Amino acid sequence: MVPHNHPVTRTRFHCKQAVLQDHLKNFSFILSSLALNCFLCR
Repeated sequence: MVPHNHPVTRTRFHCKQAVLQDHLKNFSFILSSLALNCFLCR
């Protein structure tokens, strides 16, 4: 078991966080463009 404050563990955690944030950004971007398309098509 690697200690939580071990650099490798910390980097992995930050990578996961960054990936998650990227996914959230992409998701909200897709949602907003879909909403915009719906709005424009109405």
